[in-house]
Amino acid sequence: MKTRIVYPQMWLDEKFAQCSLPTKLLFCYLITNQQLTLTPYLHITDRQILFDTGLDVNQLITGKDELTKLKWCFFTDNWIYHNHVCAYVLYTGRDRVLEARNKELEDIPSNIKEYFNPLITRYQPIL
Repeated sequence: MKTRIVYPQMWLDEKFAQCSLPTKLLFCYLITNQQLTLTPYLHITDRQILFDTGLDVNQLITGKDELTKLKWCFFTDNWIYHNHVCAYVLYTGRDRVLEARNKELEDIPSNIKEYFNPLITRYQPIL
């Protein structure tokens, strides 16, 4: 079972506090769902997100727009790059964890990595 460390300080972030309820739900889902990997990349369809969260299509579109404007998550072709430090994905660990993480990174299509690379800034919360 994969796990991810999530920092609860996100609830103290001024920008997070101002997000709409559907955006907060989407964001929490994106950092805690079953398809997580050891990387900030997530491959998941809108259909799966809608099914799992109960959001409607307009709420999903609004949530994606809001998260993109905040530079917390970026979206393309059923891929998501999580750019917020509240979900700790850049950790180091035992050799086996690093090997698994590197393997997952290798499996991400190069065009997806190239799309996200110029967008990556690692958002730091405003507390």
